[in-house]
Amino acid sequence: MKITLRDIKVFFLGMLAMFLIELAFEWKDFVSGFKDGFNNGRSK
Repeated sequence: MKITLRDIKVFFLGMLAMFLIELAFEWKDFVSGFKDGFNNGRSK
C-alpha cells in the first residue's frame, strides 16, 4: 500500500479540524490556561 500526497493532506486537514473543534468547545479552559502560563512565565 502506497501513501500518496492526498493521504497526507487529508490526515493533516483532519488533525487541524479536530484541533479547531477542540479549541471551540474548550475555549474558556484554553484562555485561562494560556493566561496562567503567560503570567507564570513573566513572573519568573
